[in-house]
Amino acid sequence: MACVRLKRIMKRHHVRKILLLIFGALFIAFGIGAFFGVPGGHEASHHTLGHNLTHIVAGLLALYTALAGSSGTRRSFCFVFGAIYLAVGLLGVFSVRDSLRIIPGLIEFHLEDEWIQIVTGLLFVSLGLLKKSPENSPQEAFA
Repeated sequence: MACVRLKRIMKRHHVRKILLLIFGALFIAFGIGAFFGVPGGHEASHHTLGHNLTHIVAGLLALYTALAGSSGTRRSFCFVFGAIYLAVGLLGVFSVRDSLRIIPGLIEFHLEDEWIQIVTGLLFVSLGLLKKSPENSPQEAFA
């Protein structure tokens, strides 16, 4: 029953939209959970207000794009979001600094987590590469 329902949802909505909803919710959950000390793959010193808000803002942007954006907007969002995360990750690889404060106290990245940013960036760029499958050929998922 659940599989049939999921197939109907997948026919009506592109997988990119559904994944943006899931990732947006996860980003928000990590950001809010960090305020309460819920571990999210970081040590406690990473749970600064700015870092937590970065997760929440990113999640809200992903949710908004998934719900209000067109297919092209969602695709562009994935490429831009992924490129930003890749850039932050690569900066972390080559930087001696421990954090990047774009807007101090609001938008902050911990550069010691470069592998997380690189994987997140690659994930979102890959999500941007997804192509809506034709109704009669669900095997062709990549452009």
